[in-house]
Amino acid sequence: MTQSRNDFLSQVESLIDYLECENKSQIFLREGVKKYSGDSDFEIDFRSISVEFVEKNFSIKSKIFLYKNIIVSLYGFLERYVEDVIFEYLQIISGYCHGYESLPLAIRKNHLNLSIEKITKLKSQKGIEESIRVAKINSTIKSMGSMFGGQDDFILNFDAYLEHTSNFRYESINKIFSQVGIDNISRLCVKNANFMESLCEKYNLDDDVNHQVALSLLIAELDDLAQRRNEVAHGVIVDSIESLEISRSRIRFIESYVCAMDEILSTSLDEFRAASARRIELGKPDKVFQNINVIGFNKIEIDTGSEINLSVGDELLAINEKSDRKVLTGQVISLELASEKKERIKIPCDSPATIQVDFNLSEHFIKRSIYLLLKN
Repeated sequence: MTQSRNDFLSQVESLIDYLECENKSQIFLREGVKKYSGDSDFEIDFRSISVEFVEKNFSIKSKIFLYKNIIVSLYGFLERYVEDVIFEYLQIISGYCHGYESLPLAIRKNHLNLSIEKITKLKSQKGIEESIRVAKINSTIKSMGSMFGGQDDFILNFDAYLEHTSNFRYESINKIFSQVGIDNISRLCVKNANFMESLCEKYNLDDDVNHQVALSLLIAELDDLAQRRNEVAHGVIVDSIESLEISRSRIRFIESYVCAMDEILSTSLDEFRAASARRIELGKPDKVFQNINVIGFNKIEIDTGSEINLSVGDELLAINEKSDRKVLTGQVISLELASEKKERIKIPCDSPATIQVDFNLSEHFIKRSIYLLLKN
């Protein structure tokens, strides 16, 4: 899970809270007219305000304002998530790399052209101080030079990958992710079980819906959100608005889409880290205790030629090339050697050892090879 996803979810929950508050306020005013029918000053004032709210069409205006706010906010949250998570993804990837050549091919391939496009845009951009423009152009050129020369101490220009000239619809979202090596991210989303559950619930479909049908519905949903956002942003008169229930459903659907994308990115990061990190193989576990997330070894053998420590807090990789989720990562929560709790154990060891981890184990976990990640 990325920080970008956490930020998006926090924003979405705030939007849902706002929607619910507005809904309750309107219900309160409507029902209050019937409830507060007495002659007290409060009841008289309440009825006066409520009648004015209805007679001057404030109720309709409020609903239109709420609808516009939801559309613009939700689209903005999606756009911000995509930009933030691309930046975060590149930042993490760069941290894993040991040199220019270890960067994913797509990132290396696209860096030069995207940087040139960035410079071109900076030269023509209005409303920017000249000193800031020059500084950004020089920074981009410096980054291009380090990448072009294949230096080990390369400087990756993250901002170059964030540029986009069109609204975030299906194609534009796919394009921006493909520039960092994640191809057809929306197609991958419809293979995500949680996203498909959300889609089937929204459209009242059977669980075995065809993936192409699901993709078509996703495309239509993204295009519809972008179109509505454009209409609101450009002042098009709103002649029809969604019910609060439909708006809530739209928000939750986009939320599930973002969560699916984030899972794909997290998986990609795990796989890249597994391929590039320094690690020592501990072997496949002899037993797995799913309910307590513990793996057990009758003994642990390594081929380093010397002893090393396995400690609480160390990071592990669990790899199964034949699994849909090839790589799992997590930390050591607790250790036992010969049924005695330890903060660290020396390996290789000939005694039975158990390792509790902070990720969930499946019944097939016993097929995974376990690796200890070495600290740089």
